[in-house]
Parts: sequence; C-alpha cells; structure tokens
Amino acid sequence: MTRQLLHDKEFEQAGKLIVAADLLEKFEIFDITTKLVETHKTKTAMDLIFATPELGRKELASNIVKFFSNDDYYEFAQKLVYEFDLDFKDFPELKAIVNCRNWLVDLAFLPPSESKFVPLNVLEDLITGNQKMLLKLFNSLIRANKPQNARGVYNRHNFSKWAPKAVQNVAQKIKYDIKQDIKPKDFFGPISVVEGK
Repeated sequence: MTRQLLHDKEFEQAGKLIVAADLLEKFEIFDITTKLVETHKTKTAMDLIFATPELGRKELASNIVKFFSNDDYYEFAQKLVYEFDLDFKDFPELKAIVNCRNWLVDLAFLPPSESKFVPLNVLEDLITGNQKMLLKLFNSLIRANKPQNARGVYNRHNFSKWAPKAVQNVAQKIKYDIKQDIKPKDFFGPISVVEGK
C-alpha cells in the first residue's frame, strides 16, 4: 500500500504510514523527506526524520540540510540545523544564504511588477544607519551578481570604517564604476548621503 501511495505521489499519506507502521528500514527516507518538503508537507517530513533511529538521525538531517541549502528552502534547512543541534560551519552555502536573507532586503530583489517590490535606492534609504541590514543588502547584491551596486552601498555607507574584514576584502576586489551603479531618480530626495555631494 505504501509503495502504491509513493507511486501515486501521495507523499504525505505514505510518510504518515511509514511512521505509524515503523517501516523506515524498507524505504529511502531521504528521498521521501525531500519530496515532502518540496510539496510543503514539512510537518510530515519532520516526523519522518524524528522517527529515524537515533544512530542515523543526525546524518539524515545533515544530508537534508545540504540538499535544501538554497534560496527556495533555506528556512527549512535552517530549522533542521537548530532542531538537531547541527553546526552551521558544516553548511557554508546555507550560512551565506542566511547571512543575506531578510524579508525587507528581499523586497528589492522581487520582479518590479510585484506589488511588494521596493527599488534598491528606496530600500537603501530605509535601512541607512542599520549596519546589520546594510551588510545583508551588500551580501545579497554580491550573491545576485550585482557587484557595482554592492560596492556603491559599501562606499555610501562607509563600510571601510565598520564592516568585517571579510566584507572589506570582497569590496576591495570590485573595480567600482559609478556609471554602472545606476539608481532610479528619487523624487522625494535621499535620506542617505549621496556620493559626490
């Protein structure tokens, strides 16, 4: 019956049955768990991981964290790190994503047609003075392959005086061309200091 459920892509029902009947050794739990997460059935996915014998539980959780260390599923991966007391140092890709992500910063990376989209210059003005948020913006711009915008943020907010050395090293490697750091006109006037003024 469980195999038929999996064949029919009824992953949640199959997962619940595997846990209830203690059938973990008969199925590839990693594959089923990833399918559950991809279909937004994270509670059943967590139940499957917790039902795994303790000896292999952390290894399973670790493999799932590595699999989901991406922009779409990083929140679930981060939850597993905390839930199973894993070390963030073992997941550099996840750590880089978490260091970049913030709901407010993410608004600048939405398609401009989205109603929640916030232009980069507006976001930059909103977070002026908030070093933690500015770092997230800088890192997000680097990850989005927008080094000129990242270096512009770095320059305008005096990162050289306060940012971690690793961030300064990244910024110093960017050959900054102010012409490529184009910002849309802000009709209300900038709150932050504009370069060259």
